[in-house]
Amino acid sequence: MSGYDAPAPGRPCSRRWPVLCSRERNIMQTTRPAAVAETMRTLLGDSMSAEVTVQALGFMRDLFARRAGAGVAMAQRALQLAVDPDQVATLCVAFAEQLLAPRA
Repeated sequence: MSGYDAPAPGRPCSRRWPVLCSRERNIMQTTRPAAVAETMRTLLGDSMSAEVTVQALGFMRDLFARRAGAGVAMAQRALQLAVDPDQVATLCVAFAEQLLAPRA
């Protein structure tokens, strides 16, 4: 496994992953991607935080930047009784795309 502890596709996930993905979705709904991207640029510019920030952005890409991402699937499961799965996927992917887009 990578540095994050996500379950392999088809394997059951621990109880904490759906909660974490649900929280991630809540952050995505209440935070502007541009503001988060600005914070990421600040962290990338600091030698103390650059390496872990690169790693975190990689996890964001792996988990949320595509509709079939493990993070998207877990967020959909965590919110299945409250939110349409397509809406969850759309929000996750759009946020990740905006956050990860190269800035001029």
